[in-house]
Amino acid sequence: MEKKLIKAYSMFLFVFRLGFSFVHATYVLFLLEKGMSFTQIGVINMCFLVGMFLFEVPTGIVADTFGRKPSTVIGIFVISFGTLVYGLSTTFIFFCVAELIVALGSALMSGSLEAWVKSSMMTNGSNKSTSEVFLFGEKVGKIGTILGGTLGAFIGYYNLSLPWFASTVVLVTAGFITIKIIDEDDFQKEEFSFAGWGQHMKGMCQHSVAVIKSQRNILNLIIVSSLLMAGVQALNMQWSPLFEQKIGYWLIPYMWAAVQGSMLLGIVVVNKFSKKNVHDKTLIIYSIVVSAFGVLFSALFSNGWIILIFFLTHEFSRGAFLPLEKAYLQDNIQDEKRRATIASFESMIVRAGAGVAWLFSGILADVFEIQTVWLFSSIFIFIAIIFARKLK
Repeated sequence: MEKKLIKAYSMFLFVFRLGFSFVHATYVLFLLEKGMSFTQIGVINMCFLVGMFLFEVPTGIVADTFGRKPSTVIGIFVISFGTLVYGLSTTFIFFCVAELIVALGSALMSGSLEAWVKSSMMTNGSNKSTSEVFLFGEKVGKIGTILGGTLGAFIGYYNLSLPWFASTVVLVTAGFITIKIIDEDDFQKEEFSFAGWGQHMKGMCQHSVAVIKSQRNILNLIIVSSLLMAGVQALNMQWSPLFEQKIGYWLIPYMWAAVQGSMLLGIVVVNKFSKKNVHDKTLIIYSIVVSAFGVLFSALFSNGWIILIFFLTHEFSRGAFLPLEKAYLQDNIQDEKRRATIASFESMIVRAGAGVAWLFSGILADVFEIQTVWLFSSIFIFIAIIFARKLK
């Protein structure tokens, strides 16, 4: 059962990320081509993060009430509809609408799959550590991300709208595959009525806040994740136009593969240390330190190839951090019944901070040079190191 669980989790991540990543390498270039400014791009993406903030808790309740599998499957189909709307859109308003649709689908998925994995491991008495399972899944999922983003960038040579349509097709396929491979027969559904939705949501928010207040580790992790997310948003938005300017568009498909390969290498390296029983806190701190200096040095040099080296170093550390964050959070949630809700609540707070950072990094990029914005961003990551040291 343990092998079946890991195989299903890994297969899901591979197929979903293959489809979802088709647009990632060309996302900002697509919006710039449609006449959007960096500030408008900041607002557009903030719509996604604000949507995630608003949808996280109610969709977490859906997962805990009706099942993690239905929440995940519905989420994939909603995202596929959002990518279709994106590809067909040409105006600022419709880009914002598309982001909100994708946000709804992402919120339905957020925390659900990880909660399913953790619950299934506990039910079946698995001896594997949570971080080991998540790290393995991230490695497989990262391969899908590399393939999808690279293919999407090559397709973008012909038309920057095409990657969105390719993403839609693959995501719909991923939805049907997910129905087949995820087994949740032992999930106990709760009784639920729409009349009590508001009260139920309020109760879950209060419960999540109470859990976070009583468990200092979760609170510190939220602060660390929020600061780190705030620090990387400018790089997420501006890397493709920067390197297109410094080196050329021809690099973008290969660079996407290099970026994701660096993240995959980070996952592999941290997985080896995890198997040697190095504490997750230690690995989290080291990953943030590497990220902070990677961003700082990316901002200080002018040669495109030198910037690329430090940018990839930063991405290496991000690859290491993401599965560690998931595992650390799940290991510190003690309420099994509300596991997905608490995870969604944590994600909601982190994404709210990221949304603000994305908006302001866009505004700053219309005023300052991109690398100057990156220099400001590194400050948040250095502050995150201080709070990471407070983790237990």
